[in-house]
Amino acid sequence: MDVLPAKPTRLALVARQPGPQEQDRRLLVVARDRYDNFCDDYESEIKLLGCESPSAIELTGGRATVRVKPPPQDVIRCTALDTVAELTGTSNPIVSGFADDYTIYFGDLHVMTGEGIIAGALEGTEYAYRWARDVGGLDFCTVTNNLGLFEQDLQMDDEFYNPGEFVTIPGYELGFSIGHKNIYFPHTDVQQPDGSSPETLFASLEAESALVIPHHTSVYSESSHRTFWTEHDFDTHNPAFERLIEITQDRGSMELEQVGGNVYFGGKGSSVWSALQRGMRVGFVGGTDNHRAQPGETRSPLSGLDPEEVTVGGLTAVLASELTREAVWEALYNRCCYATQGQRTLLDFRLAEYRMGSEIDGEAAERFHEIRQFTCRVVGQRPVTSVELVRSDGKVTDVCAVTGQPVPGLEFFQAEIADEEPIDAAGTGSVFYYLRVTEADGRMAWSSPIWTSVA
Repeated sequence: MDVLPAKPTRLALVARQPGPQEQDRRLLVVARDRYDNFCDDYESEIKLLGCESPSAIELTGGRATVRVKPPPQDVIRCTALDTVAELTGTSNPIVSGFADDYTIYFGDLHVMTGEGIIAGALEGTEYAYRWARDVGGLDFCTVTNNLGLFEQDLQMDDEFYNPGEFVTIPGYELGFSIGHKNIYFPHTDVQQPDGSSPETLFASLEAESALVIPHHTSVYSESSHRTFWTEHDFDTHNPAFERLIEITQDRGSMELEQVGGNVYFGGKGSSVWSALQRGMRVGFVGGTDNHRAQPGETRSPLSGLDPEEVTVGGLTAVLASELTREAVWEALYNRCCYATQGQRTLLDFRLAEYRMGSEIDGEAAERFHEIRQFTCRVVGQRPVTSVELVRSDGKVTDVCAVTGQPVPGLEFFQAEIADEEPIDAAGTGSVFYYLRVTEADGRMAWSSPIWTSVA
């Protein structure tokens, strides 16, 4: 059946973070109904506030993309106003130079179209990429259909790849009985690997030319009650390819074993925390895993029609030098990335000069044996209610409380926090830290960990 939108009830604004040398920003304005459907037949004149230029735009076909120049302030949010229909909306935060020489780009690494799974699937890969670019305002995206559709999807990857505007990362999904894995490539000149088992998959891939990401690790097959696939078995882990793990998606957070909050599945030893405790050095990514060909949409299969009923979802943010496939791939490979539950939180986490995803070993780690000094920087899309430093032995430090900072709220939050307590490395020879951020609506964000060896 065709899904028809109701009349619009709000304007959704997505602003791209500016590059180090950019003076203006791309702003996407989209009309949405109460169920978050795209109102593609809506037309109106929209006023823009919080921008030096332009002051008004024409919304045609339910959307408009413009370049805006906000005033020179630390944190900017553009607002759109339709005075006739009484619609309004505010963008995600825009901060110039937040990550120094890098720009933060947001994408969905895990969306499917239903093709090959659902008979008569409504939409395909072309629709998914158009949605990601023109409705969701994403900077990069991967359509992870099954392997049988990979060759046709590669053509769409090339067709929609537009450096500086929209990046496609080739990939597909494999469902094993021991859990699901997504496979990604830095270019479209690839041959289909042997996906008959995890072992044959890894044997047919080339190191540094593929990434394999386990996803929904704490979930078993809903329709066949574990007979088709189970929670993820980390005994299949291959560190050469599995440098990342999906920590959040539309089924909820997979961070912890204990069910509660945004964790709806757990207790089977297959959470992200369990993977880290096994010594797996994996950075964090997010994806929606929706099968509607709508990247970035956070409506959960666990909820009803109300898109805010269950506040889960998944996006990946990368700190990249430019918006190209090569730069996004480099950030992912180096684990210089973080995950959010659909919101565009700005997050920077460092141990001295080492960014998230770093492995600090040997002589470089000696200066951190006694004191580890971290820098935490956060700007939330909504008010931030907590910033927590998570350590490998399970200790969680409230950064705001320890540093004497107030709850960050909407503005720029930055704090320095030192850890001087001895750590038991539990025989692994190293420890890890990551940052966990919670916003007022319950959505969370996680930096990729930083690992450092200890004496």
